[in-house]
Amino acid sequence: MSGARELGVPAMEPFKEESASAAVGTVMPGPVRTARIVMWVQAGAPWVLGILFGVIAAANRSTTRNRPRTPARGAMALGFLFLLVGIVLTILLLVYASKLKSLLPSARTGTTVLEIVLIVLALVQVARNPVGTLIGVALAGWVLYLLNTGDAKAAFAANAVPGGLAGRADIRDARRPGDFG
Repeated sequence: MSGARELGVPAMEPFKEESASAAVGTVMPGPVRTARIVMWVQAGAPWVLGILFGVIAAANRSTTRNRPRTPARGAMALGFLFLLVGIVLTILLLVYASKLKSLLPSARTGTTVLEIVLIVLALVQVARNPVGTLIGVALAGWVLYLLNTGDAKAAFAANAVPGGLAGRADIRDARRPGDFG
């Protein structure tokens, strides 16, 4: 770290989250940190379980080799559609879990909408998979609860721009060329 001091850069421990966020001025509260962890679990667990059951099914394939198969095209198309929806939802979960660290109100709003979509999709499959529905609704509900605790609301409100979009600097409001630059 002595090289950084010679250059006039303040020394900071690189692997401590508290020191990095303290330099910015905001510390991520515990409920937001927990919500991010739950979102990472929501994104990763279905894929890990899918790979595990796929390996088990492939290992079991030798016993069912003699059974004739006639896959319906509609079922294959529907399965492919579910796969695409799963990929999109996983990407969105990872993106919003990463954006929550910024503590911007837009990250909280986007996460809330995404979790509500996940609850609706879980409730659609309640007749086919009641245990999966219960787990999906519980995880999404937990994230929604964590993002609506007092500490989380205060942290997101502290990073809100006063006046909403009207309070942001806009280049069209510049009176001279050097106003925003």
